[in-house]
Amino acid sequence: MKRKIALVLAAAMTVAMLPMNAMANSTNTLSKSNTTLSDDEVLLTNIDDRSIDVVFSNYDSSSEKVNDNVISAASAITLQVRPTSEVKQGDSIILKVENGKFNENLCESAPFIFRTEKTKTTYDALVADGRDPVDVLKEYVGGENSRKLPYGFKYINANEIEVLLYPINDDKVNQNNSDVTQGTPYYDIALPIVTDGSEEGAVTVSIDDNDSTISATSHTVATVTDSDGSTTASVVSSDVNTTSDEIYSVPDITIKEDLAGTFDGQTIKVKLNGNYEWSDNSDGDIVAGVNCNKFVSVGKYSSDNKNGWKIDKRTLEFTLPDKSESPFVTSKTSSIIIKGFKAEAKDDDTYGDINVTISGDSGITTQTIKVGERQDYGFMLKALEEPTTIFAGRTPFDADADTDDFETAEFEFGETTPGTWLTGRKLEFSVPEGVKIVGYEITKTKYMDKFSTGKIVDDGTTLRFDSISSQSMNINENESSYFDIKLTLSTSIDFSGDVTVSVSGAGLDADTLSDLVVAKVVTPVTVEAATTKSNIGYKAVETADIKITENTYGALEDGKSVEITLDDTYSADLAFDDADTDIKVDGELEVKTFKVKNGKISFTIDSESYSAPSTITITGVAVGTTRSIPYGSYSITVGGDAIVNNYQENVDQKSTITAEEGNLPTKKNGSFEDDYEQYADFDLFEEDGFEFKNYLEVVTDTTTLDGVVEVTIGEKSIKMDGKTVDMDVAAYIQTSSNSTMVPLRFVTLALGVDQANANDADNSSKIAWDANTKTATIFYAAGSGQKIIQFQAGSATMTVDGVGITMDNGVVAEIVDGRMFVPFRALGQALGVPVSWDAETRTAIYNGQLAKSAVDTVDVEETEATTVAEETTEATTAEATTEAATEAE
Repeated sequence: MKRKIALVLAAAMTVAMLPMNAMANSTNTLSKSNTTLSDDEVLLTNIDDRSIDVVFSNYDSSSEKVNDNVISAASAITLQVRPTSEVKQGDSIILKVENGKFNENLCESAPFIFRTEKTKTTYDALVADGRDPVDVLKEYVGGENSRKLPYGFKYINANEIEVLLYPINDDKVNQNNSDVTQGTPYYDIALPIVTDGSEEGAVTVSIDDNDSTISATSHTVATVTDSDGSTTASVVSSDVNTTSDEIYSVPDITIKEDLAGTFDGQTIKVKLNGNYEWSDNSDGDIVAGVNCNKFVSVGKYSSDNKNGWKIDKRTLEFTLPDKSESPFVTSKTSSIIIKGFKAEAKDDDTYGDINVTISGDSGITTQTIKVGERQDYGFMLKALEEPTTIFAGRTPFDADADTDDFETAEFEFGETTPGTWLTGRKLEFSVPEGVKIVGYEITKTKYMDKFSTGKIVDDGTTLRFDSISSQSMNINENESSYFDIKLTLSTSIDFSGDVTVSVSGAGLDADTLSDLVVAKVVTPVTVEAATTKSNIGYKAVETADIKITENTYGALEDGKSVEITLDDTYSADLAFDDADTDIKVDGELEVKTFKVKNGKISFTIDSESYSAPSTITITGVAVGTTRSIPYGSYSITVGGDAIVNNYQENVDQKSTITAEEGNLPTKKNGSFEDDYEQYADFDLFEEDGFEFKNYLEVVTDTTTLDGVVEVTIGEKSIKMDGKTVDMDVAAYIQTSSNSTMVPLRFVTLALGVDQANANDADNSSKIAWDANTKTATIFYAAGSGQKIIQFQAGSATMTVDGVGITMDNGVVAEIVDGRMFVPFRALGQALGVPVSWDAETRTAIYNGQLAKSAVDTVDVEETEATTVAEETTEATTAEATTEAATEAE
């Protein structure tokens, strides 16, 4: 397999290895260039006519060949040895090569000729001259202002050669040696290496000092590869244009070798896509790019130019000259340029990207690139940067606000083809509901000199430009004009997610312009809490902790306040209780002035977070309700100016376009106000905070107890729907709370539960007693589901379905004479039944309203019985029912 060798890319490589002694005696570098050589080619020195020529015995200057090996001066690689101390007469070094060969013929038949303007001589002649070396250097080297020192070759074997070094004294080796070599002298040693038989991998040359003062080093000079090479095609992106014309001038296409030598003799095809063909009217050619030697251009195909370019509809084809003509610099990667060609649409309905696919023989990389686009008359809307992030509920008009935090990504709107603007066109940019435009900035215009003043309409959701036309805006009708713009926004605290911009106006096809995402809105904080269920009429129901987490550090700003309120629709019947509520902060943020007052929780940010989001947890929260509040779910609102500061704010419309012919002023000192022209007002948002739904659920089980229950103070009985049932102890009034207390026996009678069922693992009604904690647990299974109510002796808190509820008036369950007593009113509230008090008879009543309903019903039945004169048994029943109802009332 024929291999190629790619020389290492660099201008010079410093020493890879130095001797172990403390001071190096020379500095050795590698002068390299990138090339590709076939396996019989030579790595040879760059020829300098003023100092040293390497001339082989059969050197042919006209063909630059020797033994079929190319000796192009451009394919040079030399080892530069800079002595730092004296080089004595007879000193030499040994060069060793790995994964390459030294060519014996090149070494032994190549005298080195050193020349001045008048004299030429060989290295051997210099040595045999017998003159003082300094005089020789002055005459043959110094006179030409050169720093290259004479040297010679002695072939040892394919892996080793000896390099004979012309002597130089200590005082002539430094950079200040102006009388001889005009600077630091060095041996520029050609490397007559061939790669015949080399394996893939590095070709290295090492220096054996051979007891001279030259340092021993090692260098990688090339890399052998089996690759046939590769290429890269490209166009300048700014030259890729959009047209509506049928004929399009294709921009210059550059094809560059990735591996030198790839172009040699290659046939390359450039094929257009789809319904496009190369125009016969093209005046194009394939011309020289960089690192071209004798190659100028391909020229058009003819009988005298068989390799010239030719067109076959979609395909442009040409052949490059091979290396026998020395068209390219073989030591470097070359490039060619395809220029001046035109693409033609086959019909009027051909639109879209204009692409070309470059392909060819082995080594030419198949690649497709876009060179243009054909579009019908129309407009484009595109983003110029990634969407920005904006906090919901904030306003840029706040004194501490940075207006950049409210700007969208910059986006562009303009023609897809020249001449699209119509006279008197109206143009509108709209944003979603919950977002309002409070300002805008035209950052750039292209192919238009002026711009109309925009106006924010539709309550801030639309930015409108009226009477846009090519005349009023001085639009260049030969170019696709456009402008770049960014909006300044404020959003509702309830809005989150993508902010899209849609564009509309006369002559615009909405189907062809997709909405553009220009910003993403996030809430400053996330609120978390569980839902607490409660019956109505409790002063202080323990509710879930409220956790407020910043969505980024610094979201809650210094000096601003947070306020948490319950549903304000029922503010008179629903409020936070100031029981044992507290605040805890996890993170860098600090708060102050925490309080629960007037049914609200509030605190102030004393120091904002600066590197990570913080979390605030409100613990020990309690909520009180009256018996007037309806059953249902109630939310909390987390507000305050730390959360929302665009609540019902009046906005003065502003824009960076002034009224004076649409000039584009610049901001001063970064201020939002400095360059904005005011011309209209509108309101921002009604939402005053972030709403967390279903924080409290006021519930009742309407069928848990549907009868009338009466207990009279001091009597050892109760009445249930008018029937008297005995108890073993009497109810009494607890002195400290002025509350009616009833024994557990009352509970079993009133609710129809059986204490004997206490250990049954089912959903039946029962009462359990825990002697250790002195806690009575009532399981009541009537209604929609089992209700669990707990009273603990000595505690003012009742637990209903797992929720602790502070009982009114400080009443506590208690044990008297070994019997457990519980508050009559608290038990009724837990059951969700109305509780009333008859002060005259000192009687506490559940469902007292049912007694009157029973009387009204019986009166109707009695009237009907009398009127119809039904049977005597019916009349008797009515009388009995009336008697019972009267007694209950």
